[in-house]
Amino acid sequence: MKIHHGVLLAFLVTTVFFLPSFGKENPCFCKGTLLDASGMASPDVAFKIVDKKGNPHCYLRKGAGLEKWLGKWVRVEGKCCGTFEKLLIIDPVSVFGREGARRTWTGTLKPIGVSIYMQGTHVLTDPKGKIKCLLKSGDPGIQLENYLGKHVRVSGHSERTVEGNQTLVTVEGIEVIK
Repeated sequence: MKIHHGVLLAFLVTTVFFLPSFGKENPCFCKGTLLDASGMASPDVAFKIVDKKGNPHCYLRKGAGLEKWLGKWVRVEGKCCGTFEKLLIIDPVSVFGREGARRTWTGTLKPIGVSIYMQGTHVLTDPKGKIKCLLKSGDPGIQLENYLGKHVRVSGHSERTVEGNQTLVTVEGIEVIK
């Protein structure tokens, strides 16, 4: 029996690299427009995320209140739990939309300086100097420069950064905390 080298290579790659990690819950994310996929052949699939042309990027299980995001752009973070039609199936843990949720953060306001994020003008840090979130002013009346080095509470809408897996907050309110 003659085995084609491509078939043997595909078997080895699948056996060595894919099967040992299949079923393990590895963190992953997917972004695009969220659509209903409950009519799919897989009972594990409830939603899909597609690009601007309608091509699917991944499939999602039910969870994290996804119904309210149907038809909108989202970034879903979760655990990879398999594949369907050669695309990842994600068990969603959190969902971020472009409009984000209004939240409040506290910390020390500092200039962003040189960074990999390519977004924001300032950062909010914890007492050890670790970045909690990136900031940009959402109101011309809010001058973040006036709060440099101060412990503040900021409120605004958030979204995920393009690079660096951080949160970018559009500041709509700020106050000094004593």
